[in-house]
Amino acid sequence: RHNLTSFDHRKEQDRKKAVDLISSRDSMYIQDFFKPHYIHSLVENHHLDEALANKYKGVFTSAVKKRIITHTINNPDRAVSRIINNLEEVLTDDNIASVVGWDVEKVSSIFTLPVKKHFAVININNPLKGCLKWVQGSRTMSAQLKPRKSRKSRKAA
Repeated sequence: RHNLTSFDHRKEQDRKKAVDLISSRDSMYIQDFFKPHYIHSLVENHHLDEALANKYKGVFTSAVKKRIITHTINNPDRAVSRIINNLEEVLTDDNIASVVGWDVEKVSSIFTLPVKKHFAVININNPLKGCLKWVQGSRTMSAQLKPRKSRKSRKAA
């Protein structure tokens, strides 16, 4: 079940965000936001074709929903719209290639959907700037997007 209990209450920052969230929204809104149908309806409101709608439904995991609801307390629905816009219009292979100075083939092989999702969510205001900083090495990627070693290679190390 995904609701406020998924917050790490040991962290002061999460505690403050939870209090701000509860005071700014009613509890039904918060519970509905974490239900799958809520995000699906927002994706469908963007009038995406079925293939794209299914692609973006997978973007809004519990962790992403938690980030949206805690970082955009005033308007989480607008944040969902911005993330979809970032993925659909801003983070195209051509746009990324022009910003980072790579050819489109290299961009498409490195900037896969999970990587684009990371920048669309974490750098919601300017995802291309996040991409550039990452390529330049001045920004690190979150742990879930780093390539993971297989169990065999971990045991061998």
